[in-house]
Amino acid sequence: MVRNCLIAAGNSGSEALMGPVRALLGDPDETIREAAEWALARLEGNRAEVI
Repeated sequence: MVRNCLIAAGNSGSEALMGPVRALLGDPDETIREAAEWALARLEGNRAEVI
């Protein structure tokens, strides 16, 4: 379920979710860490497009 939430967060484009996504970069589950990395990359990419 957390992985799915991270995918939704990454697709949302909401900068407000960057903090919670970053918090999961250190999760003990590799699947969660990878999803958090993906989501953060998407969110940071959206941020760069706005600037």
